[in-house]
Amino acid sequence: MSRRSSAAWQAAWRRWGLPVALILPVLMMIWPLREALWNDGIPGAGPDIISTLWGNWWFSQDPLTAIVGGWTNIANHPNGVWGAVLSPSSAMLFTVLYGWTGIGRASALVDIAQLGGLCAATGALAHRLGVRPLGVFVAGMAPLVCRYMIYALGEASVVAVVGMGVPIGLIGLLDAVERQGRRAKIGAGLVAACMGLSAFENPYLAPVLPAAAAGMIALRWRQGALDRELLRRLVLAVVAGVAIVVAAAALFARVSSPEYPFERTEHVSYLLWVIPLPIVEQPWAAAEVAQLLWPTDTRWVLEASLGMQASGGRYVGLSTLVLSVVGAALGGWRGLRWAAFGWLGILLAMGSMVGPIGGPFLYLNAIMDLIARPLTQPTRYLVCAVVGMGVASGMALDALRARLGVWPSRALAAAVVLDAFVLGGLSLTLPTTWLPDADCLSELDGAEGGVLMWPLDATNNVRDLPRTQLFQMLHGHPSPQPGIASWAIEKNRARADLDEAGYAYREQTREPQPLRPEPKKLLEMGYRWVVVDEKTLPRLKRLPETWFGEPMVACGDIAIHEIPDAR
Repeated sequence: MSRRSSAAWQAAWRRWGLPVALILPVLMMIWPLREALWNDGIPGAGPDIISTLWGNWWFSQDPLTAIVGGWTNIANHPNGVWGAVLSPSSAMLFTVLYGWTGIGRASALVDIAQLGGLCAATGALAHRLGVRPLGVFVAGMAPLVCRYMIYALGEASVVAVVGMGVPIGLIGLLDAVERQGRRAKIGAGLVAACMGLSAFENPYLAPVLPAAAAGMIALRWRQGALDRELLRRLVLAVVAGVAIVVAAAALFARVSSPEYPFERTEHVSYLLWVIPLPIVEQPWAAAEVAQLLWPTDTRWVLEASLGMQASGGRYVGLSTLVLSVVGAALGGWRGLRWAAFGWLGILLAMGSMVGPIGGPFLYLNAIMDLIARPLTQPTRYLVCAVVGMGVASGMALDALRARLGVWPSRALAAAVVLDAFVLGGLSLTLPTTWLPDADCLSELDGAEGGVLMWPLDATNNVRDLPRTQLFQMLHGHPSPQPGIASWAIEKNRARADLDEAGYAYREQTREPQPLRPEPKKLLEMGYRWVVVDEKTLPRLKRLPETWFGEPMVACGDIAIHEIPDAR
């Protein structure tokens, strides 16, 4: 390369290096979601994916109730449920997109916006700390190197990785402490807003920013740099943010089922050998050291007999883990602080017991159990791990560039990209869920009354719930399906009322057989339509004709019956 072309390249990099460093990781998010984007499939598979998507769809039907947490009869009809949408920003973006792009592509674009936003925000945090563009790029790649982030999109849904409020809030915290005047006030407002945003978007991350602000106050006090104005600014930010966090906790507690989580371990640990602290999460919900250091075989929930047997999504990324150690060693106190933040995220992700002793998650969960409800998925704290290790890795690249020159730092950045595509999150191919082929459900547009699926709504098989929710997104009418697992049921489950009305299929009996539904009772419950899904228990597909007469319309494997008025 000539001296002139080299100078031109350096000038272009100085001008465009930072935007490219921030945007490139976001664009890389397209790769694991390519099939969903191209074919309008729903990225991911399993009940959590479908219930989150259904929650976003419900938000598009009733946004006010979904945000404030209220009663709706769109599920568990006619008794209804109390619920609030998880990650309102995801639901808002889905609502804007899905009418134009289709349900599958809208879901994929929401995934890109949320995880890509975490990448960009982590890079922006590194830039705020003075890291050069190549280090900013490496910081933004950290969420894509970590397998959990992409794996969770296909297994646990986008709500498991929503976390851009953490790095953005940390930027605000730095501005509130290090800037003066209007910029400092804006930073304080930003950190308070992000505290509340994290509580509504991903409740697991709600304690992170208040703890960071409290730590900053303690640090500045120890340094003798905590003047009255700074203390007032930080205290106001913490008070405002915690008030929103408490409001979010109260909202979710109000609409949550008292029986949720349904599974708890019976083990306890003891604080000072006296105070019992329950271990709530199941062993499979926490990360193990071996899983964090090397990827295991990928197994999605639909490939396992039980969801707890899914595996392959714990690898945190050797490249960023090693670089975070280098950043801690070469970046001084600042590098050590950010690396420790990431390592604390790893410790939290390991669950209540880290080896034979109680870990940070045990004590955090004891507090959360008093405020709202216990947390069951410690791996959510890998969001903190990738933010802290990403920033420390960016600092490591800057330090190595100063000591070794440009090309070794570029080689390390390439190694991080290689890690992401070979071992990390970008190496994964997400499963795809397809909407049922049911064009004739458009015949129900503008019609009134609830819709029953046959035989999906007639069984007690929880495996039928995701398909029922997919159908409801297409027909748009109230349904007896119970909504999201954590929601509080009003009165009793509609399934019990349907049993009394004869709309049931007894799978548990020695000779499984359907009961005979009573149209009058179904009409009194507010149901007007029965949609037959011939792919589910095909031998039962003709029964609705004997009860309700010929279908009003049929297409493919779908038939629609109107419940006759027997008066």
